[in-house]
Amino acid sequence: MIKQYLEIKKRYPDAILFFRLGDFYEMFFDDAHIASKILGIVLTSRNKYEGAEVPMCGVPHHSADQYIRKLVQSGYKVAICEQLEDPSKARGIVKRDVVRVVTPGTLDDEEGDYSYIAALYKNKSEGCFGLVLYDACISKGKAALLSSERALLAELVKASPREFVVPRDMDVSFLRKHFSSPFITKVEDGSTEGFEGFPFEVRKAASLLSSYLKETFKNGRSDLHIALYNPKGFLFIDDVTEKNLELFRPLYGEDSRGTLFYHLLRTETPMGSRLLREAIKYPLIDVELIKKRHDAVDELVSKGDLSKIRSVLSGVRDIERIASRVEGGRATPRDLSILRDSLSFAIELEGVVEDFSSELLKFKVGRLKGLYLLLKKALSERPPISIKDGGVIRDGFDEELDELRFFLRDVEGVLKELEERERRRTGISSLKVGYNKVFGYYIEVTRPNLKKVPKDYVRKQTLVSSERFITAELKELEAKVLSSEEKILKREEELFSGLVEEVGRYTGEIKKLSESIALVDLLCAFAQIAIERSYIRPQVDSESRILIKDGRHPVVEILMGPGEFIPNDVYLDKGSSQVLIITGPNMAGKSTYVRQVALIVLLAQMGSFVPASSAKIGVVDRIFSRIGATDNISLGRSTFMVEMEETANILRNITPNSLVILDEIGRGTSTYDGLSIAWSVCEYLHDHPNRPFVLFATHYHELSDLEREKNRVKNLCVKVQERGSSIVFLRKVSPGRADKSYGISVARLAGLPGEVIERAYQLLKGFEGKGAPCKVVELPERSSIVEFIKGIDLLNTTPLEAINILAELCSMVKADKKAAGGS
Repeated sequence: MIKQYLEIKKRYPDAILFFRLGDFYEMFFDDAHIASKILGIVLTSRNKYEGAEVPMCGVPHHSADQYIRKLVQSGYKVAICEQLEDPSKARGIVKRDVVRVVTPGTLDDEEGDYSYIAALYKNKSEGCFGLVLYDACISKGKAALLSSERALLAELVKASPREFVVPRDMDVSFLRKHFSSPFITKVEDGSTEGFEGFPFEVRKAASLLSSYLKETFKNGRSDLHIALYNPKGFLFIDDVTEKNLELFRPLYGEDSRGTLFYHLLRTETPMGSRLLREAIKYPLIDVELIKKRHDAVDELVSKGDLSKIRSVLSGVRDIERIASRVEGGRATPRDLSILRDSLSFAIELEGVVEDFSSELLKFKVGRLKGLYLLLKKALSERPPISIKDGGVIRDGFDEELDELRFFLRDVEGVLKELEERERRRTGISSLKVGYNKVFGYYIEVTRPNLKKVPKDYVRKQTLVSSERFITAELKELEAKVLSSEEKILKREEELFSGLVEEVGRYTGEIKKLSESIALVDLLCAFAQIAIERSYIRPQVDSESRILIKDGRHPVVEILMGPGEFIPNDVYLDKGSSQVLIITGPNMAGKSTYVRQVALIVLLAQMGSFVPASSAKIGVVDRIFSRIGATDNISLGRSTFMVEMEETANILRNITPNSLVILDEIGRGTSTYDGLSIAWSVCEYLHDHPNRPFVLFATHYHELSDLEREKNRVKNLCVKVQERGSSIVFLRKVSPGRADKSYGISVARLAGLPGEVIERAYQLLKGFEGKGAPCKVVELPERSSIVEFIKGIDLLNTTPLEAINILAELCSMVKADKKAAGGS
């Protein structure tokens, strides 16, 4: 047996081999050491092999999934080796072989999100890449031809694949650089047959994936369901913007309640949830497609019985995943019963939505009604997970099975009759006929009555107070019962196999139905949100402007509670308001304002209604953001370096329909360096031929001067109200510029010690020229402004000295102006 194990293990050296022995999967040698540590199970040893003890550990086969998942999540492949013949009928060693290899991308879980394997092929001469993103759990994928490594990485980061499949000669250093501990498998370059119509590089990537899946699933998976897509056909959101807008993960901490996805997740089905993720990652740019979604949401809001539709949707389970299990030969009786019940709800849903005019809300169940009727007739109400447990097929479906079951059900009466007959024959009134799994059927006689036992009784088991016997008649009956039980199980297995084969003929239609239901689910979620949160239908077109009246941040509004959020307007166009510079104190709402504009645009192009009183949005093809202070110590990049790299990426990739939101450019370096960079970036974005829409939140009030120099720059400020030494944030954005940062007031709110706040005010007055707390430079006697200026050595003046000199000069000018009567 160990020789057999080693021969199989030699073919899978990089996998933990789950070797089936009866009711357990056993692991030996190094695999046993690794698995025992990760799984926390006892490491034992078996008989010696070649003079040494064989380390081993094992897990029950019926609960193996949880152990396999833990090993895969720890970075290992698991090769599942099954017994291929009945051990009781085997001659010598039972035949065994690997039936499936489980990897991160093929681990079948119920999380609901896409679980992608990324297959890559690089055309070295052209520098372009073929990419296939395939979810093996639902047997569906998408493919793209990408012009550069940068474009490839953008798609990979967005997809977050669980593993990568590449040619053997491909350099994967760029994957190791950008992904933490990537799971990479190198395979031989295969044939491109069967993928006609795809670009050459995509065909090569698809062939790599096909070869890999055949080896992994062991049942041939050549028919890959892959659709070609063009990333440029969607609104582009890079990983930095996805992070800054908190689309799926919060910027700080792990609480998902701060994300857009969390607050849009009102779908009822797993397929709808997956489509919502895709809708956020890939908003539309086709105006007609966007309008069709808005039409459907509008119809659902205005006349649809939304609660009825959502109630029916809630009964539909993950039929897309079940169809994949059928194709992979892994469907259980429970899977088919879930498919049956889901089809029942789908048939009901078809009738509920048939009166809607929107084509996106309509679908046909078609031939699947017949499949539903078959499954309803064939399957028991709640079949077990495993076919081995029996009770899968409903009574009345198969005549042969019914006859076998009738005999078993009649056995109870036969046994009762036999018991009464034996009591009369022996005169033992306490005699019992019974059964247990270990000893089978028996006749039990108490010790005081043993003298009455007939000679044809054969002793079977001795107990403390009684003895158990068997008779020829009972033994014959037992053989019939056991034979019938085996026949029933075998017949159920045959019938179930036939059902799976029949369902296999419909998997394509099941997947199409799944896609239709997912879209209905998504649109119903949008409608439900619109009703609950007073969202309105935006006007989306190709005009070059963004006009939002009373816009609200879709997440912050909910977190603050009803009526607490202050709405604000925004107007952007290419003629007079291309660049908006927003000033105001910390905590006043500048960052919220710029982000809410981006999120409203994103929602509109997803096909959702938006939080505003009105919105006119010209389609945006890219959203860029640079927000906050972050670093990447592991890659040796400082906060300022990261800031500049992200800014450079924006400036290199802007298009005429880009929306750029910037928050605090230039804050990671000295004041004058930062101000100069921020000013230059603003000018560049204004003067660039593409004229992207820009919202620039900043503490550099000097940038407000750009409004006088650049005709498409407009100033906005977030209003505050001063009350003595404290301030009140009004959260209202209005035309104009802020003249103060109120930083010390915010520091007071943050809880800095009083003495620190007091000293800060003293220093501020000095720096503003209203009585310096200390002399920075000895100033010459002033008899006139001219003589004062003559006494300054500008070449040897430090920045702090210059500030004090300017403050003094300002006070002199003010004094002279006052003396001259204000002239």
